[in-house]
Amino acid sequence: MAIGFLRDALRQAIAPEWRLLAVILLVLATATNAVILSEIGEPGEPPSPIFLLAAVIRLAGLLLLTVALLRRATDSRRAPFMPDGAFWLMVLLTLLGFAVSAGVRALLPDGQDNLVNLVAGNALAALITSPLAVWTVALATEKPLAIDPRPRLREFSLWLPFLVIWQLLIVVPLSALHAYIDVGLVEGTIARSAALEIADGALSMLIVLIGLALSVTAYRRVANR
Repeated sequence: MAIGFLRDALRQAIAPEWRLLAVILLVLATATNAVILSEIGEPGEPPSPIFLLAAVIRLAGLLLLTVALLRRATDSRRAPFMPDGAFWLMVLLTLLGFAVSAGVRALLPDGQDNLVNLVAGNALAALITSPLAVWTVALATEKPLAIDPRPRLREFSLWLPFLVIWQLLIVVPLSALHAYIDVGLVEGTIARSAALEIADGALSMLIVLIGLALSVTAYRRVANR
């Protein structure tokens, strides 16, 4: 069943309704990453206006695209890019997810830029947030608003073990590699190049698409019953 779960997720990741959004995501990730890296100042210096603008565009774009991808995948009655109540609740959940990830990594020893620590931090964050994956998809896509998580926190045996397995085997290592590259580019231990920045943008796209596809697959295991 784990292989079947992954097969369904990969099929969703390359589905026709996601292809244009994937290209937009690639452009967004690559362009904003290049600007952010070029505008990083010395330690202790305040961020430049261009840096802040690129960071805001990146975060807003990722949130809009995440919701749009989920709504396209589930044939939601909600408009893909509509910033409705469900969208803003997704924003809140995403920010809480960032806080969980940052908090977990802060508890790890020997600094946060160590590759082993990055993998461990991402793995712990995935274990904490994975049980909410089905509800998160429902919250973004269903109408009326799926504000109550309890109907989606059920039948875990149908999806949670497989979601966790592939999160740990695919998404977590890719996320750790992405973070390691970004830290190296910021600190100058990895030389910048156009090819690397494009590859880093493509890596960001893959992480988002595979992570969302796994969540959508988990959601279907419950919603279709």
